[in-house]
Amino acid sequence: MHWKKYKNYIFGILALIVCSAIPSWAQVVLSPNRLDFGTTSQQTVWVRDIVVKNTGKKQDFLLRHTFSHEYSILLSAKSVAPDSSMVIRVQFKPREKAVYDEKIALYFASMNEPLIVPVYADVRYLNPEDHLACPDFSRQSAECCPQFMFVAEVIDSATGQSIERAKIQFQPMDGSALQLQTNADGKVAHDLPIQYYYIKTSAKGYRPDIRETYINHRKNYLRIALIADESSKPPLTEIQLTDSVELPEVSDPSLLPASCVPNNIVFLLDVSSSMAKEEKLALMKASIVQLAKVLRPQDQITLLVYADRAEVLLATTTGDQKQVVIATVEQLQASGKTNGADGFKAAYKVLREHTIKGGNNQLYVITDGAFATTDQELILKSVKRSKRKGVHTSIIGIRANIFAQQNLGSVASIGGGEMIAVDEWSDTQMIIEDLKAHSLVQ
Repeated sequence: MHWKKYKNYIFGILALIVCSAIPSWAQVVLSPNRLDFGTTSQQTVWVRDIVVKNTGKKQDFLLRHTFSHEYSILLSAKSVAPDSSMVIRVQFKPREKAVYDEKIALYFASMNEPLIVPVYADVRYLNPEDHLACPDFSRQSAECCPQFMFVAEVIDSATGQSIERAKIQFQPMDGSALQLQTNADGKVAHDLPIQYYYIKTSAKGYRPDIRETYINHRKNYLRIALIADESSKPPLTEIQLTDSVELPEVSDPSLLPASCVPNNIVFLLDVSSSMAKEEKLALMKASIVQLAKVLRPQDQITLLVYADRAEVLLATTTGDQKQVVIATVEQLQASGKTNGADGFKAAYKVLREHTIKGGNNQLYVITDGAFATTDQELILKSVKRSKRKGVHTSIIGIRANIFAQQNLGSVASIGGGEMIAVDEWSDTQMIIEDLKAHSLVQ
């Protein structure tokens, strides 16, 4: 064998083998990881954003994708730094009525194999707006995404009368929220960049309205009809909390019937810094008190908090210690980051240690946002495993946006519980109904 003749060839093969064996140095996670446009209609949202999160330690790059001419694709950036995100904006613009069931490949520099994004649509209505108003994320606003006047009007759904001082929150998927307030005519006008938004509207005495839509020059006016809520109360403050709650001297059988089995309840409370905004912390406290006031002496309750780490706030105590629960809840403060996986692990450990055989062993998680993608897999495994052991998991979403509610709802569904959206005081009553549903003798 002529060594010199084949030396470079052999070294090339060895280098290829070694390189292919090196593990990927970065990892990206997609949210959502599939696009489902459903059966298209005039109400179809044709523009969707895929958030790409880099959970690795080095910068990553999207090299190419296999989206066809049926889609317009925009990138907020060409690369994504560690612990950062980029956005892939997808506009679906089918040219004919048909069923689209595709698998799109996204090739990243850190991966040997592409990430696959399933896309489905049953196109029975074609989109008349076949182009994106904003052609590029990276251009300056003057070139690409100019500020333009957007007008919103809020009215009473029954009377049609304008609602003054209604709060409207605009939350893009890749930016900070903007909150506006209507004037005496129930209207508000503001310059907004072209973007896909979650929009939440609330007013005293009305049920909140939550929707999502793409706003551009053609969609620059929104009329929101709020439904009156006779049971709603004024927004909570820290001082109002204990004054607003009338605790019975003894448990009221009509609230939690004697036919209900004993309850072993653990509250896992998100006290990260985001909970300090929009009276979320006060609504969290009210949610706990609302459930605590119906517990009986044979029931038990435990409070855990999680932010940077998980810890026990109130050790397991009986349901007749209501004032102890309230006094403990009043001390809650919000700060730090969210470490959801550690919180679930600690909560399920407490539930196992204090299991009531033949009773309702249930975890209530209170949070305002979706769980971090880095925690999601560990959380889902814990939830599934605990469900098999008879522990139900319900999620209480405090003023969470639509994306977060979908994420939290999928976790609750796997855990055999419910996703309870709490936006106002009156919503906390649903927590009692959920407890009844799980503790009634089957």
